[in-house]
Amino acid sequence: MILHHEIRITGVANQTVYDSGLESTEKEPKRLLSILAQVSDFDDNNLEGWIEKARIFNIPSRLIDNPTNTGGVNMQYSGIRINEIPVEVDLSVGEVFKVALRCGANASDFIGAYVYEVKP
Repeated sequence: MILHHEIRITGVANQTVYDSGLESTEKEPKRLLSILAQVSDFDDNNLEGWIEKARIFNIPSRLIDNPTNTGGVNMQYSGIRINEIPVEVDLSVGEVFKVALRCGANASDFIGAYVYEVKP
């Protein structure tokens, strides 16, 4: 069965903010399939994925889906952006996968979900 766990990160200018993460436990060992992703704005910030101290991905926010409409008739944002990041990793018992939003001078927010399954 595929499960989802919400992620919400409120960005802070010039800082990296981590979510609480998805933890694999003895009772529920997890396999992380992917991360659903959406950012509030394109401010040259980065979305990072971490297993403990190992960075798994570092993606510029400009590549990630955004719900904002520019308001202009001829200047709409491209609809071809990332909205799901494949991860496909088995988390060992006790391991935590975290998503981080690294903001520059302008903060943006991140909303998404972990897509995972409990291993048999």
